[in-house]
Amino acid sequence: VFNGAWGFSDREAGEAMSKDALYRIYSMSKPVTAVALMMLYEQGHFLLSDPIARYLPELADLRLLDGVDDAGVPLLREPARQPTIRDLLRHTAGFSYGVFGDTPVDRAYRKADLLQQPDLESFVATLGQQPLLFEPGTRWHYSVAVDVQGRLVEVLSGQSFGDFLREHLFGPLGMEDTFFVVPEPERERLVQL
Repeated sequence: VFNGAWGFSDREAGEAMSKDALYRIYSMSKPVTAVALMMLYEQGHFLLSDPIARYLPELADLRLLDGVDDAGVPLLREPARQPTIRDLLRHTAGFSYGVFGDTPVDRAYRKADLLQQPDLESFVATLGQQPLLFEPGTRWHYSVAVDVQGRLVEVLSGQSFGDFLREHLFGPLGMEDTFFVVPEPERERLVQL
């Protein structure tokens, strides 16, 4: 095995890269989250066809954006069906992200400070007050569905999302340097963009 480091951990400061540097993995957290949820699936905690509201009642009776009126007020209607856990895993639940587009749904997410919520429970409660962008199961759209998966892991396991990942995934795999928030003593190892 070759184990080496080259380049810079901070190019502007001229700091050399180290073999124990920490890197941001950004959206690679999405497959990690899906693995955590599927571990609970394998344990029989849910079916993929279950409506997400069965476990997250804050997401019951989601409404679908059906245009806007002349004053710019969103018009809402009942979707043909509510999103399922399978829809969350496929990004077909009808959610958006809030930062990559400028649809009325994206604007509603931003107005509600959806991505600034302090925890997954508050996040899901806020999301439950926002409209769906499209009919669940009808199209793919990169979205906050993975954040909802994280909350499902919490509800189904009885653990915080971070604790579940550490105990059931990162720990057994020896991934001691994988975090959603880098602990203060480790921050000097985090490379600059």
